Amino acid sequence: MTIDGVLWHSWEERLSRYYIPVAMICCYQYVQATARRYNENKLLILNNKHLVDEKIALEEHRKLLQNNRTKILEFRQSLLSDYDQLLELIKNSDMATAKDWVKQKELDIPSPTVMAYSASPIINTAISIYHSRSQRLGIKFSHKINLPKNLKTDENDLSILISNLLENAIQASIKEPGTPEISFTLQHMEKQCVLAITNPCSSSLDLDNDGLPHSTRQGHGIGMVSLKMFLDKYKGYATYTQSDGLVKLFIYWKDEIPC
Repeated sequence: MTIDGVLWHSWEERLSRYYIPVAMICCYQYVQATARRYNENKLLILNNKHLVDEKIALEEHRKLLQNNRTKILEFRQSLLSDYDQLLELIKNSDMATAKDWVKQKELDIPSPTVMAYSASPIINTAISIYHSRSQRLGIKFSHKINLPKNLKTDENDLSILISNLLENAIQASIKEPGTPEISFTLQHMEKQCVLAITNPCSSSLDLDNDGLPHSTRQGHGIGMVSLKMFLDKYKGYATYTQSDGLVKLFIYWKDEIPC
């Protein structure tokens, strides 16, 4: 207003100068509101994906439990019949045959479908589902698990993380020739937790600024989003390394109740 050489401007001209900051403030508020809606929609999509994954996991858990109940029923009926045979052998004083018969029956005892890896049924189910799935796909699955009964980390958060990471490992392994193997380690010592997964992957990893794999394909990357949310919540860190056709994931966090 000072460069045009006019000392006293009209009220219309003065008011027009105030429209610029008002317009800028409105634009700023609009951008902020749009960013909030975008983040809320993104979080909603992620939560929906988690709900779908949990629904699938619960359905598989129900099938595993039903399968276990069926096996227990069959085993109970078979056990009653076996007792009759064992009693008959004992009555006939055929102890050598009875001992051999007992040893053979011990080998025939079916192993449970849902394995007891820890004191948490949800974590056990998550690991058992992907252990069983890897076996059906011809993928070896080795594990080393040590969790306490009083785990502070929320079992739902940990089971979702395990499910997403093992799903990624299986998807990468089925593309490899031969007999691939997934190594899964979950260890707890005092207040420290370590989760490590090793799986074959011949294609090079595309890492983002956080050092985590980045995927541009539609529908992919949910596992990494879940990992980032877990690390943010429990103040942990993760590293990916690749060498000799193997991808190794290492996650560390403190087993404490998050604020």
